[in-house]
Amino acid sequence: MNEENNKIPGIGSESGEARADEQSAATMPEDTPADNTGAPEAEDVSGDAALFEADTQPNMAADILIQELPDIETYADGADDEDEGEKFYCARCEREVPEHVTLCAECEAIIYGNLVTVENYDVTLCAECEAIIKKYPFSSNAIFLFVVAVFISVAGLIIAAANFPIVVNVIKGNSALQSGDLKKCYEYYDEAYSFVSNLNMPFSASLPTGYSLFSSGNKTLVNQFIAINRLNGPYQTGQYIEKYFGENVPSKLAGIKKEYDEIAKAAELMNNGFDGYYSAVGEEGEATYGGLMTVIDKIVSENDIPDYLVIYYRFLAAKETGEDMDVALRLMDSIIAEKPEAFWLYASDAVSLYKQSGDFAKALSICNNILKIDPTDSSAIAYSMSILRMDGNYNGALTVYEKAMKIIDTTPEIERQRAIVLMLQGNFEDAEKILIENYDESTLTVEYAETLCACALKTGNTEKFDEVCSLLAGYGIQLSESLQKLQSGETTIEKIYLEGTGDPV
Repeated sequence: MNEENNKIPGIGSESGEARADEQSAATMPEDTPADNTGAPEAEDVSGDAALFEADTQPNMAADILIQELPDIETYADGADDEDEGEKFYCARCEREVPEHVTLCAECEAIIYGNLVTVENYDVTLCAECEAIIKKYPFSSNAIFLFVVAVFISVAGLIIAAANFPIVVNVIKGNSALQSGDLKKCYEYYDEAYSFVSNLNMPFSASLPTGYSLFSSGNKTLVNQFIAINRLNGPYQTGQYIEKYFGENVPSKLAGIKKEYDEIAKAAELMNNGFDGYYSAVGEEGEATYGGLMTVIDKIVSENDIPDYLVIYYRFLAAKETGEDMDVALRLMDSIIAEKPEAFWLYASDAVSLYKQSGDFAKALSICNNILKIDPTDSSAIAYSMSILRMDGNYNGALTVYEKAMKIIDTTPEIERQRAIVLMLQGNFEDAEKILIENYDESTLTVEYAETLCACALKTGNTEKFDEVCSLLAGYGIQLSESLQKLQSGETTIEKIYLEGTGDPV
């Protein structure tokens, strides 16, 4: 580092040491070595001696330097007096205040709502702001946030309480679905969705189609529709999907909705074609299987319809026109081969047809396949009992009943099938007791009413017989030909329940 860099800024003249160095260098010969510091000539001793004495007396050198330096200490003291006076400003409104207020942590927390946590905090407030803060220790923002927090907490508790019965039923429904109890599954989901519907009702006018205020609402409905599809097929399920979701169909239901659209299109075309044919034939005309087949062929040539639906409508044409049973059986076999899982479409017709033809093995296999999917299907259980009964296997029919009662609640139709087996075994008293105990006008079917009438005829219970006949007459229904013959003694219980369709006709 050179000497220029060692100079003190603000000093106008050179130091005594610098001048001494220059004079000493001027008297030294050019060829004198740098380390040769021999004494100077005698004539220069007086001037150099003065400088030497100054160099060897520290106090004197210090005085020289101090005189040449600005009075820094005095300047600094003056600046502090001018800029750092006892002035304080309000921390709230920034106005100057005359005094400085120091608060401890406890008082600070009281005034500022526990927002300050340091041990000591100096706060300067004007009298007006201090009065405001003491009167209103919480700011408007703090109050607003507190109100919002309370509202969210209360709303959360209300929503949780409202969702509780929904969630419980959904959990039960999921468990039933996994165990194969589709009937119970549907009932639980239906109960859950009922809660959702009631909660959404006040907002139904402003909610979009298929939307629920409760997160479990749409999920519950989706699960419910999946259960319905397994129970009753895509046609019925698709109607519900269309009603509740409109065009916003959840991805889990998209496949069901697509199949429903195909079925609905085919049903509309075929039903319109059949109606047109019957109108053309007239009431006095006779519809023929060939005529309906021509209608079906024309519709199929102009539209894309799934094969299994085409075959099913051909079967309906044979059934409606009384075509030979062999034709109906062949068409039914084709339907099952084409779409075996479509129990919703063909099961009832197939069981009745196979029973009537005496092919009890095929009829029973359909019921068994349904029960593999849903062991609680009450219709399949009742069908199984009727097939075994017509095959003469009374003990087998009662065994099916006993096993079913371990996993499901009974139904009037299941009890009717049990009563018929008891009647065939000659136990009319127990059969009548069962039929009367399960007699319910709100769910009464013609088959159930006539079975009770048949049993009452065998037990001599004319009062119950007349009561049921009067009820049917109120709906414009007369006893079937089979029951009239039973009443007149022209037929027997065995012929009615073991031949033909296995029921009064």
